[in-house]
Amino acid sequence: FDVTLTGDYASGFDVDFSTAFGTATATDFTPIANGTITFAGNNGEVQQIVVSILDDNIIEPQEAYTVTLNSTTNPLVPINDATANGIINDDDSTGTEGLSIIQTDVIVTEGVGVTATFDVTLTGDYASGFDVDFSTAFGTATATDFTPIANGTITFAGNNGEVQQIVVSILDDTFIEAQEAYTVTLNSTTNPLVPINDATANGIINDDDSTGTEGLSIVQTDVIVTEGLGVTATFDVTLTGDYASGFDVDFSTAFGTATATDFTPITNGTITFAGNNGEVQQIVVSILDDTFIEAQEAYTVTLNSTTNPLVPINDATANGIINDDDST
Repeated sequence: FDVTLTGDYASGFDVDFSTAFGTATATDFTPIANGTITFAGNNGEVQQIVVSILDDNIIEPQEAYTVTLNSTTNPLVPINDATANGIINDDDSTGTEGLSIIQTDVIVTEGVGVTATFDVTLTGDYASGFDVDFSTAFGTATATDFTPIANGTITFAGNNGEVQQIVVSILDDTFIEAQEAYTVTLNSTTNPLVPINDATANGIINDDDSTGTEGLSIVQTDVIVTEGLGVTATFDVTLTGDYASGFDVDFSTAFGTATATDFTPITNGTITFAGNNGEVQQIVVSILDDTFIEAQEAYTVTLNSTTNPLVPINDATANGIINDDDST
């Protein structure tokens, strides 16, 4: 800091000065409580105050302190501009510091007491601790699959390489369902100097409810009826396994020895399941009456597809058998 004297004086004198902390403290510069500079008393003379700046490896904002001229040993010398600011810029940012969720995907299988852990790492040393706000968001996974977090907080001490964890509670259910996903996102920090580099990670939940025996089956192998007015043939379709939601099943009939004169064919039939284990839905085929003496005749009923790809069709086809009623 350059201190200049305007005016000629008969003799030399001393000037007392000091420094004062602002945002910069004793870890940033060497404070001077009682400093002195000496002037010979000549007009235009300049004396210097030198403050030692300390280096650290802490990432921090621009910091400030003050230097103040307090008094002189010559009462005839007024102090016109007594104070100046010292500004210290940081040199520790590398452009790589900040926060990152380490994992791209955290995959767990649902079950009682299961949690998913996301590791958040800090790169760079900071002068003090800070908080990080985070939240979860639904994807295909919803509140029946995990406990959502609207306003979560993790706290860092500010040390390079430090890791804090976000823990999400996974909920168990009995539904057979597809792999489901949600996200965890770092939203903000209480230290504006800490950037968030990798803010989001995916949580993946695998199902644990499939037993390998679930699916759809037509209960009967053969449904046998005798033709007559108003006669129908009923095929019971049963579901094994609980599913998270309902679905449709497409079915059709096919001619065998029985044709369109013997029953009403169904090209694109649909039955609907709520998705409950043990549920039964029925396919009803209308049988036609005629006056012809004929042999026993057959057709088939087939389950073709479902709107839920997780529901296998195990026993897809059954036979419809029509006995004649015209022989006397």
